[in-house]
Amino acid sequence: VTDESYLNVEFVLFNFDDQTEPMAYLSIGDGPDENSAELAKWVGVEGQDQNINSNGSQLYFEYFRGDSGSTHLLDFIWKAENTQCGKDYVGTNGMISSVNYDGKYLGNLDCEWTIQSPPELTMPNTIVQFTILHFDTQLDYDYLEIRDGNITGPILANLSGHSWPQGQMTSTGSQIYLHFHANDDLTTYTGFELQWQTVVCPQPYNVVGELCVHFTMEQYTWSEASIVCDQIGGHLAKINDPEHLRTMYSYLNENDLEIDSFWIGGKGNNTDGSWLWQDTTKVPMGTPFWGLTGDGRNQEPDDQDSENCLVLLGEGFHYFRDAECVHSYQSICMKDFIQY
Repeated sequence: VTDESYLNVEFVLFNFDDQTEPMAYLSIGDGPDENSAELAKWVGVEGQDQNINSNGSQLYFEYFRGDSGSTHLLDFIWKAENTQCGKDYVGTNGMISSVNYDGKYLGNLDCEWTIQSPPELTMPNTIVQFTILHFDTQLDYDYLEIRDGNITGPILANLSGHSWPQGQMTSTGSQIYLHFHANDDLTTYTGFELQWQTVVCPQPYNVVGELCVHFTMEQYTWSEASIVCDQIGGHLAKINDPEHLRTMYSYLNENDLEIDSFWIGGKGNNTDGSWLWQDTTKVPMGTPFWGLTGDGRNQEPDDQDSENCLVLLGEGFHYFRDAECVHSYQSICMKDFIQY
């Protein structure tokens, strides 16, 4: 086949079932002739339902008849597959998978991909979001490395084996780099599949971890803050993930905002003590979200009669605290990333 392809061979019938020495066999070489590296050598019924991939564009078959005189049954299907080993993508969304994904990926591979947002979207608040849909490789030998930016950027993920991060991951800029390494000649693993998209966090918002947020430096009541966020196309922040809470605290600390308190989008119910976000979903309760009361004996919220609005407290580690809605604080607005 062409140099850009490899061969996939599926053996649907293989029966050399004789006992007379020397026994019949089929040998398969990874190349053009008898000097090629041997991928497999089968006797008896060992080749039944086997699947072979070449590492190049040729395979060499050697069939030895043996002395038994028995009937030997052999049937196989072959096809040429494009290697697809690495590519530079410039676009807004797509899928990337290992060679022959969902079959058995090739061995002795080093594949590299880059994902870059289109030039018209390359701005400070453009990021790449990606989700790993499946991952199955030989543990400690084959791996997928994902870097933030180019080949020298910080590592976002380094995966090997059969488990992978669930949910969405993000870059900090408009490009990511992927390197897939397959070590052995023969594999029995299916590889990986990854979905990606480039998204924009529009000004005046900024990317903070996986969130698109804006911090208002002016102080407002909770209702006023909600209106301000609405006027810039967002809403008061909703924080349901402990990792997002940690990311928010780190950002505030790094930007010398750690002593400030901020309104976020939760509100309490005087009647039953429940707390809801502005979209009517439940605010998570308990640790690690809510801090301790002033005396350190109980956990917030502690006053459902008069303190019915949610603030990210500026003291300590920016835990949740209930506060009177008429107090004035800075606020955190949030909006969804824009997808193209």
